[in-house]
Amino acid sequence: MRYHLRYRFHTPADHDLRLYLLVPEDGPGQKISELRLSHRAALTSGPGTAGVACFELAGGSRFECACELETSAAGSADEAARAEAASFISAAVEGMPGGDALPDAGDRSGLAALRLALAVVAEAQRRGHEARVVVGHLFRGVPQPHAWCRLETPAGPRYCDPWLYLLIQRQPAFWLAEGLAPGADEYLSGHEGRRVAWGPAPLPASQLPCGESSEGGEGWLTLWPDAAWPAGKSIVAPAGGDLEARPVRTTVSLALEIFRALAFAALLLIALGLARPGGWSLFAYGGYALSLASLQGRAWTRLWRDQSGRWAAFEIALFHAAFATIVLGLETVVPQTAFALVWIYNRLETFSRGFLDHLPGRQEKGAG
Repeated sequence: MRYHLRYRFHTPADHDLRLYLLVPEDGPGQKISELRLSHRAALTSGPGTAGVACFELAGGSRFECACELETSAAGSADEAARAEAASFISAAVEGMPGGDALPDAGDRSGLAALRLALAVVAEAQRRGHEARVVVGHLFRGVPQPHAWCRLETPAGPRYCDPWLYLLIQRQPAFWLAEGLAPGADEYLSGHEGRRVAWGPAPLPASQLPCGESSEGGEGWLTLWPDAAWPAGKSIVAPAGGDLEARPVRTTVSLALEIFRALAFAALLLIALGLARPGGWSLFAYGGYALSLASLQGRAWTRLWRDQSGRWAAFEIALFHAAFATIVLGLETVVPQTAFALVWIYNRLETFSRGFLDHLPGRQEKGAG
């Protein structure tokens, strides 16, 4: 996948500001090119803070960092490394308070993923392994802050994502819209490639670049990918930052967007009695189904073959069966009724599992 990655920051008009930024670099699963900075960094890094750039911004100014990002899946099929990573996660989850250990697909802050990654790294280090947390963003619509782990093994570094490892066990179709259906175990030694890594976390605040910021600094700081240091104040998360990751469109993805809009417009007009089945509505749905199959077909097939994802795949198949009967004008409600029942069942099952997992004594089950 290729993305146009752009970070913008608007400095408040009433005071100057110092901005710390983790500038993206080449690494496993990502390649950076055409990096552009609107301001020159005062100092690119300090001891222990590789990748951190410091910018002195005047009040009311606008800062921008842009680059081209090429991503790919990073991982390994090393079963021994996967088994060890799974044991780290299991032990970390057992030692965490109930809700913190259970991923929620609706959590877009990234803090739960960070807490879980820190706990897994601590467990790995307790057993004598070198490990550290990596922070970045997932690309699912609006970029979502995320954190995972880098584990050092005899065969080299392995990337373990505890949050998605647990989540995919409960929501196998989490990535289907992106044409992916990774299994949970794949997150024990890799990732899917729809992300950017900014760098390690946390960083020692006492060793940040830019001179006086390192004097008397205490504690640790997580940059995601930014943090600010207003004059005379402690480090705070900036309110003016904005990150955008725009995928490079392909012919198939563009066709899917057009035909999807036409197909759902046809469905609405037929339901309101303003259009007749067949004709242009059938053409719109046909284009939608073909472009969707081209993008998601392999992922759907893999989801169907995975027993844990079969209900989600069956629900999708029923949805298209119901859609097709409407645009064809077939006088039957069987596919529509079946889809509605399966949809309700899947929603209730997902809700009940999430509710039960949060009850005392059920955390081990929630860890899978």
